[in-house]
Amino acid sequence: MAVSSIANLQNKLANSLVAARNAKGPFASALASATSALTPTSTTDASQAASQQNYNQSLSNVQGKLTQWFQAAGIDPAQEIQLSLGVDGTVQLANSPPDAAQIQQVLNSHPELGGMLQSLSNSYQQLNPTDSTTGPSLTSQFVVTLSGGTATAAMS
Repeated sequence: MAVSSIANLQNKLANSLVAARNAKGPFASALASATSALTPTSTTDASQAASQQNYNQSLSNVQGKLTQWFQAAGIDPAQEIQLSLGVDGTVQLANSPPDAAQIQQVLNSHPELGGMLQSLSNSYQQLNPTDSTTGPSLTSQFVVTLSGGTATAAMS
């Protein structure tokens, strides 16, 4: 369902909630209760859909830029290339492909990649929240893997 459709549904539910709260009669209480129960879920669904859309767009942007930069440097983007985001916002090569030195030069030439990965990491964490007891440790790193021309992301 499109985000705008979810927003329209959310507005209709909010209007129904107002009407239910002002209603009189034997079913007014049940209507108000049912409408109240629906509103938080639709808000959560709309927020989740927006977060997913933001994440997908960020991942696509990162994938496109990495592919462009690596191809321009003569690096095959189909090979597996893992990049990790440091706590300080720097991007490091997290595996050892044959042309690691060239890849590191590309990374050094594009400091804006740190901000792009930070944005992607924030979107990823919104979609994959963790609590303080099971959340990632202080040594967890956000890793983007480019393989076969496709990017994926995860905490490791």
